[in-house]
Amino acid sequence: MRKVVRKEWNEIGRSEIDELFRLWNRVWPREGMTIEEQIEEKAVPKGPMARWHLLHDSESLVAVARTFEREIEFADLGERKRVLALASVCSDPNLRGRGFGIAVVKDAFSRVDEGEFSLSLYQTGVPGFYEKLGARIIENRFINSLSETDPEANPWWEKFSMIYPAASTWNDGLVDLLGPGY
Repeated sequence: MRKVVRKEWNEIGRSEIDELFRLWNRVWPREGMTIEEQIEEKAVPKGPMARWHLLHDSESLVAVARTFEREIEFADLGERKRVLALASVCSDPNLRGRGFGIAVVKDAFSRVDEGEFSLSLYQTGVPGFYEKLGARIIENRFINSLSETDPEANPWWEKFSMIYPAASTWNDGLVDLLGPGY
C-alpha cells in the first residue's frame, strides 16, 4: 500500500482537486454541479491547521480525509475547547475492504496521537469503523449558537457523534459547535 500524503489546500494542484471531487461524487453524488460550485458549497477550510489526507494507488486517488481546527464550547460549563475536526472521509466504493479508508483516518488521527490536538470530534453514519480505530460514540446534545436560522437545532446530519481517542475526558453536557456541522 502506498503512503498517505498530507497536504494543505494550496499544495493540491488542479488535477488532484478534480480527482478529489470525482471521488467524492462517486460516494456522495452531486448531480448538475460543477467542481467550482462544489468547492464553494463545501466551504473548504484553508486555515493554517487544515490538512488533506490523500491516498493514491496506481496513480489514482482512492481515499481521502480532511482535518482542521475547530473551537467548541461546553455550554453548561462556559468552557471552550480546541478540537481536531474530521470530515469528508471516503474511499473509492469499488476498492473498499483494502484498508485505504483506515489508512487516511489513522493518518488524520495521528495529529491527535502526536499531541497537536487533545482529541478529535466528528459525526458519522458508520461508528463501528471508527470504534475499531480507538474512537467512541458520545451522546451529547449539539447546537450551533451562531446559526442565523435555528441556533438550537442539531448541526450534525449523521446519527452518531464520536471522539477519538475513546479514553479522552469528555463532558456529557450541551456542546455548542460554534459553527455549522462538518
